[in-house]
Amino acid sequence: MVAAPTINFSQSEARVVMKFHFLQGKRAAEIHSEMKDVLKDDYPMWVSRFRTGHFEVTDEPRPGRPTSTTTDEKADAMHVMIHEDRRISAKVIAEILRISREKVGHFIDNILDMRKLSTKWVSKWVTKCYQEVA
Repeated sequence: MVAAPTINFSQSEARVVMKFHFLQGKRAAEIHSEMKDVLKDDYPMWVSRFRTGHFEVTDEPRPGRPTSTTTDEKADAMHVMIHEDRRISAKVIAEILRISREKVGHFIDNILDMRKLSTKWVSKWVTKCYQEVA
């Protein structure tokens, strides 16, 4: 007999397998034991959710603030603002775009690759050249 290959299941695939076994009438301990034997991995059990009638195998959206406000639109808007007025402050950009001052700093430094030189925003490349000349 040839050994079965090791296959990694995603969380949602494992939940579908659990749902299938639950609908067959198997207990949580049986499902867990069988999945552990076959999949060689430990997946969190969702059988208690199935018992309460929640048969969705995907995570439900969570309330609260989104995990990230980094979007292409905001980066583009910020880039346009800086090119229209190179003396614009990060605080003003934050107020206009309704994002935190820290997020504006992250955008400018990491995404737009710019720095403040004196009172103007310039490319980091320009500041490196300026440092080499000075």
